[in-house]
Amino acid sequence: LSEINIYQKVHYVKNDFQRRSYMNNNYENLPAVLNANQLAEALGISRAGAYQLLNTGTFPTLRIGKRLLVPKDKLIEWIERNTGGGHVGG
Repeated sequence: LSEINIYQKVHYVKNDFQRRSYMNNNYENLPAVLNANQLAEALGISRAGAYQLLNTGTFPTLRIGKRLLVPKDKLIEWIERNTGGGHVGG
């Protein structure tokens, strides 16, 4: 996936998140910090796509040793910033 394709996927995922967020109390069910597998599941992308996203310079990746993580609040901000700023959820 190219970075452009990932952003297109995030646009699509935002709508899916909005639909599911009402059933799942917004983002409350996500852990405070997501690893690549959790990020992939949350965004509906492949694990490889999650790693690619985590390695882009514009994504809020938290690096701890070799681990690539993303704080939930930073993920939500990133989604909102990259999908026109519409509110996604809690």
